Amino acid sequence: MSEFRGSLQTLIVTASAVLITFTSGKNSDFAFNVSLAATTAQYLMVYILMLISYIILKIRHRNLKRSYYMTKNNALGITIAIIALVITVVAFFISFIPAQGTPAYLRGVYIWTMIGLCAIVTILPLVIYHYHHRF
Repeated sequence: MSEFRGSLQTLIVTASAVLITFTSGKNSDFAFNVSLAATTAQYLMVYILMLISYIILKIRHRNLKRSYYMTKNNALGITIAIIALVITVVAFFISFIPAQGTPAYLRGVYIWTMIGLCAIVTILPLVIYHYHHRF
């Protein structure tokens, strides 16, 4: 089962790298910019989920024994997490802005590629999880 997951991940990464690299034409820096921004956006999505989870856990389970405390003060911990969440969401949306040197005709491609890649990495795990008992 883990071999299948590794193969699927390899296939997805290779297909996206080939697609981005060979569709950029003479603008090879475009492929690099999209790859870098897509990776950044994907990591930021994970941080957004972690921060939301932290806030929910601090609100719903404030007396739960933990091995690590950012702070013993619930209000301070939630405030710090909310500030971090706002900064992370802003950074996520900034990653959708094409680099200054991106040609005008590739700006739309950049944005739609970013939306597509973020949708794939969001939806694909949910689909796989939904059908995980069949694998």
